[in-house]
Amino acid sequence: MRKSLFSWCLPAMAMAIVVSSVGCSGDTGPAIFPVTGKVLVDGEPRAGLAVMFLPNSSKGTTGPSSIAQTDEAGNFTLNAPGEKQGAIAGTHIVTITCPSFGGSNPSGDGEQQTTPCQLAPKFSSVVDSPLSAEVKPDASAPQVFTFEITSM
Repeated sequence: MRKSLFSWCLPAMAMAIVVSSVGCSGDTGPAIFPVTGKVLVDGEPRAGLAVMFLPNSSKGTTGPSSIAQTDEAGNFTLNAPGEKQGAIAGTHIVTITCPSFGGSNPSGDGEQQTTPCQLAPKFSSVVDSPLSAEVKPDASAPQVFTFEITSM
């Protein structure tokens, strides 16, 4: 009896070590899948908007958030922690904000200007945002989302 138990346990232990070491190959954290998109405000692209994908724990999605900034054409590419591009798979609450920022005055007189946020407040609220996205566990091509939102 002892020999049969030993002959069964040894291969099982070896398999457990191999399986557990696969996850230690240098890849840390959850799998990230490529995500891009576009934001239109009142039908027009807007640069400088912050787009955030927040895992929706009430839908079973947990893990890190991803963030991006829109370019002049309203396009974005999500970035996750660890210099990875994309987001974890699952359902996300999406928030979009246009934070105020200081910049030089286009008239050239050196005064600082502040660009006020002109988005409807619900789009920046984790609780009130009507925006969501389902990221699929597919790394074959970027998943593309378009968000059409309104100003105040």
